[in-house]
Amino acid sequence: MVERAVLEAFYLSATSYVKPGAVHRLTTGKDLDRFILSSIAALPVICRAAEAGRDVAKGRRGMPDAGIGSMILDAARSAYAWLGSHPLIDVAVAAVHASFALSYSYARRGEVDPGEYRSALGFSARSSSSEDLVRFLEALKTVGEFRLLDILEERRITVSRASLENLNLVDAYRVLAEARPIYGALTSSKTLSAVESRIMEEYKKHRDMNVSVVNAYVGLLAPRLPNKYSKMLERAVGLGLMTTRDGARALLELDRRLRMDGVDFTNLIPVLAVVLVPLTAMGYKL
Repeated sequence: MVERAVLEAFYLSATSYVKPGAVHRLTTGKDLDRFILSSIAALPVICRAAEAGRDVAKGRRGMPDAGIGSMILDAARSAYAWLGSHPLIDVAVAAVHASFALSYSYARRGEVDPGEYRSALGFSARSSSSEDLVRFLEALKTVGEFRLLDILEERRITVSRASLENLNLVDAYRVLAEARPIYGALTSSKTLSAVESRIMEEYKKHRDMNVSVVNAYVGLLAPRLPNKYSKMLERAVGLGLMTTRDGARALLELDRRLRMDGVDFTNLIPVLAVVLVPLTAMGYKL
């Protein structure tokens, strides 16, 4: 159940359309394939993360021994080997934490509870070890995320300080939240809760996950969108987004404009994926 839910969530988050400035099923190029294949390549590690979540929930091992950092590193390596190019580290991070959290919360509650799942996501980052941080830094280096490594080094989040000062994943994620939304989402449930509520509300109205995911994406996009594109987004919202033909056309117009200008918001998609994991497990479908 866990593994299927994670893969389905990543597929839905990536292919739902039209998401202006991010990958979706109508985009050209290799970015969509790269995103989806990065999650599929991580499947063996997703299975390990699910097992670790169950073990920690049942008391068979402690959280510091769960190996979150090592699993992120292995997921990044698997994706790199499969794709033959730099995979998306955010996908590896999101998939490992989401799999662990869904399995952990389900083992504790005996049912899928989005609130418990969000709590488990935070727990998996806060209760990690300094060794997890070392492995995460190694994963960043493996996939060539040198910009993120530079950001961390500027804030003195390094291998040498990890053990010395007992730093862990949450220390790195709080710093990287300034650059990538997924890291902020993993350290604070506020964003996840807002996105989840938006998806659930839209799904009740339309019974359409594509409509619901696009609506949630727009909620994430709006405060980050440069002012010169705001009127185009407002027009799309006023026309009903993906619930109407005119709304869909307006989203496509904005998408084309952003791509022409080289503006990219694909780093928002892992946030959607993490939110979708418990919902797909609960039976939310296209």
